[in-house]
Amino acid sequence: MQGDYSKRTSFRDELLRRIGRNVVNFQFLESILRDMIPTLSLQTTYPSKHAQSVKTKQKAKKDTLGILAGTFLDGVFYSSNVDVAESIEEVHEITLTSKFQIDADTEKIAERKKGLLRLVVERNKLIHREVLKVDLNSEEQCQCLSEKLDEQNDRIRENLIFLNNIRKAQREIYSELSRYIQTDEFVTAFLSAKQSDTNDKEHQ
Repeated sequence: MQGDYSKRTSFRDELLRRIGRNVVNFQFLESILRDMIPTLSLQTTYPSKHAQSVKTKQKAKKDTLGILAGTFLDGVFYSSNVDVAESIEEVHEITLTSKFQIDADTEKIAERKKGLLRLVVERNKLIHREVLKVDLNSEEQCQCLSEKLDEQNDRIRENLIFLNNIRKAQREIYSELSRYIQTDEFVTAFLSAKQSDTNDKEHQ
């Protein structure tokens, strides 16, 4: 009896550990997306020289993982069919607008989107269905779900590595941009552009 109980609690505890691990990693995935989305498009206005995100962080805080994934995927991958200039809001100050995008092969973009959106579906299924349906007293069911969660976690970790690499590159680029807009070269270039724009309007 004692042996049967120990065996039962062992495979049950292993399953619960895997569930907790995957849920936490899903939260990490959501956190990274929530952190990155507001910085995909930035505007820097002179003389404040402070970068402001075009997309508000308040909105990102309320979005679900599915919405976050869709917003991120739509914004981060480069598409030659999109006119960047059309997405820039009208401004009345000297403004530098920057967009962070990845130029990638169409097939690779589709594969990345498919993989991330698959995880969104699986996360919802795990939380709302699988955890509730599994019989914790059934060794077969516990082991089956445990194996599935191990494979799922490998894909979550792969996406976490992918996103962390993007975030690292993004921060390095924006750090370089931040240093540049503090220089006299930046101010001179912006003032020259402003004067040129003013002269063009006067001759129209």
